[in-house]
Amino acid sequence: SGFAIYPCYLFVSLLNYAMHFEKEAQGRQPSALSRQQKKNRKIETDIRQWTSEKRYMKSQLTLNDVAHQLHTNRTYLSQYLNMELNMPFGTWLSQLRLNEAKQMLIDEPSLSITEAAQTCGFSSVSNFSHLFSALEGMTPQQWRVSKNGKGLFMVMNNPPDG
Repeated sequence: SGFAIYPCYLFVSLLNYAMHFEKEAQGRQPSALSRQQKKNRKIETDIRQWTSEKRYMKSQLTLNDVAHQLHTNRTYLSQYLNMELNMPFGTWLSQLRLNEAKQMLIDEPSLSITEAAQTCGFSSVSNFSHLFSALEGMTPQQWRVSKNGKGLFMVMNNPPDG
């Protein structure tokens, strides 16, 4: 009779082991997610730091260059930008540069369009103007006048009392 109990004991032991292993595997899944979340938080922080230093203004930046500067690899950076920001690397970089150029065109009226484009890292003025027109629906000069023109109009039509 002891001989018949042994297979039952073995079977129950195997079931217990399988259930324990399954619980342990399930317990590991959240930690895998939290590792990914930690990785995302790190790259978010690194990108925020990188953009606050305006490192995107350097011309001829590649995905490899930026990944290296952010201490990650090109695949992860590209995947992060596509999944979290919904844009590929080139679009992201161009938008950062374009926003910087727009701010410069407003803040520094004496700055030429060419100087703004070159300072912000665009490879050519024609590339900058084409991208600008495609996204804003007008040339950089037209955009600048539309933003600054109202103030200039008011000054010209209301000279100070003298």
